[in-house]
Amino acid sequence: MEDIRIYIFAQALDNSSSDDWYEYNQNSLEKITEENTQSWVNNLIFEMTDKGEREFFNNVECYYKLNSNELLDLILLIENQQEDNIGRKSKTALIIKGYKNITLEFEQILTLFWTRTNRNLSNADLLAKQCNDILEIIKKKGPNEGGSFH
Repeated sequence: MEDIRIYIFAQALDNSSSDDWYEYNQNSLEKITEENTQSWVNNLIFEMTDKGEREFFNNVECYYKLNSNELLDLILLIENQQEDNIGRKSKTALIIKGYKNITLEFEQILTLFWTRTNRNLSNADLLAKQCNDILEIIKKKGPNEGGSFH
């Protein structure tokens, strides 16, 4: 059985910094430094936003699909009122690969990431609730006979 994998990405807040790439494991963050892994996660983001089903709930936009192992892959694009140094909105991408009906501690994950990367975390509890709400919406839809979600 495939294990769940959780990746978190956000663009740099200024031109002199690098983008923030992390993997979340057992209540900790591990910085992703290998370009191959960064590229793989980036390609997953593009694939999901291009071909996945879409749900939107307040400040969270979600793209998702059922993978070949009948597990859910999803990406949550989270607007946390963060801007970079030239005024562009900086969203956080929370990528979940291989989700199968377990409880995710969104507030813990987001707070850990935003603290580590020096980002706005004043509304982490509200955004975590929105992540939970959108996940519940998707789970209630369930897959159709073809294996994809409605």
